[in-house]
Amino acid sequence: MDKDNKNTLERLRRFLASELFESASWLAGGGVIKAAVAFLANLALVRLLSPEAFGQFAIIRADVSIVGALLNFRTGPLLLQAPEEELKSENLSRYTGALIAETILVGAGALVTLWLLELLTVGAIVFLITSLATTWISTELKLYERNFEYKNITVFESAGHIFSQVAAVLGAYFGLGALVLYLRNAIRQTTILEGLRRVGGLRRLPIRWLTLDDWHKYFQRLKGFWTDGLLERLYDRTVVMLVGGIAGQEVTGYFYQARRLAITPNQILRPITYRMAFNYFSHRVSVNRQYQSLVRGVVGGGVGLFMVGMAVFALADPVVPWLLGAGWEPVVPMLRAMTGVIVGMPLFATIQAYFMSQNKLKPFLLWGRTGQYLPILSVAAVVLVVPVNAGIYLSIGLSASFAVGVAAAWGAAHYQDRTLRDSNLET
Repeated sequence: MDKDNKNTLERLRRFLASELFESASWLAGGGVIKAAVAFLANLALVRLLSPEAFGQFAIIRADVSIVGALLNFRTGPLLLQAPEEELKSENLSRYTGALIAETILVGAGALVTLWLLELLTVGAIVFLITSLATTWISTELKLYERNFEYKNITVFESAGHIFSQVAAVLGAYFGLGALVLYLRNAIRQTTILEGLRRVGGLRRLPIRWLTLDDWHKYFQRLKGFWTDGLLERLYDRTVVMLVGGIAGQEVTGYFYQARRLAITPNQILRPITYRMAFNYFSHRVSVNRQYQSLVRGVVGGGVGLFMVGMAVFALADPVVPWLLGAGWEPVVPMLRAMTGVIVGMPLFATIQAYFMSQNKLKPFLLWGRTGQYLPILSVAAVVLVVPVNAGIYLSIGLSASFAVGVAAAWGAAHYQDRTLRDSNLET
């Protein structure tokens, strides 16, 4: 027994001293800081801006994101997962060539759709330009991230987040109005770029146009990532567009705030549950042990998230009006209906990272994304034909989507692992 205890303590000591634990600690700390700052800044902004302002911002962001989802070539994730030989100049130029095409296509497509929706405002243009620049900065960040430099990444990402939120509150207070919502990402990305420059993390990216053969090779790696990225963005933004189209900008503003509160645990944990998990599964754990690591992460995380979800459900009524103000009381029932988002969203991201690391996204797309889409589409069909509260019903659909999606995706991962083990035994 003493020997077992010593072995357990030794394993614990090695884990606490490991690069993995240090990286997770930095990411978790940064996630807490960013979530706390965003939460406090949001409390100030809801008192300075109207629900309609938040609603219009949510719709503009949804439009740009949907265009981006259709025309996004997922360069960052592909580079993070790619083997080392893909980082040589002749291979790397294939990714940057795709980035050039993506920038042109997304920029033109978003301008057209914003104009058709009569949303081509100064704020929308600022947001679009920043979104296009973010894709390039994210590519640089992914290349730097491959080395598990999460301490530096956390520092300048947290700094960017703090600067952008503080600037938004000050701008709203001094009369810039809703424009501050669109300026936040520009400030954040500028800070991240400067952080990368200071630590020597910027890499000169080779630029060239791609040939047909280049595109063929690129799309061979891209297809699963592109489909998953498309479905992920379409899911989130389509819900916002549905609320806006059915219930108007005011209800969309309430829905936006409820969802913002519901995804706070995911904002804190996502750097670990998705970002580091993807890097870890891709480069730091053997294929035979990936599923065991996934099970530990999902079970352990699920218990903690369930407790958080129950606490939010119980405390939403007194806490939300006190935090946001009496005018935001409609957020309470929507937030309670999104308990499934609180629990399921981080778990869904971990399972997604597991499949992405293997570049075998077909089972995840078939089961996980189908399980995610069916509940929300079913609820949306009801909302479109029955006169019910669109905000609350779509909030329930959001919860059901993540609950069903997690169960279906985890089942696909289990089946895939079992099939692999059976085939190994046969050989």
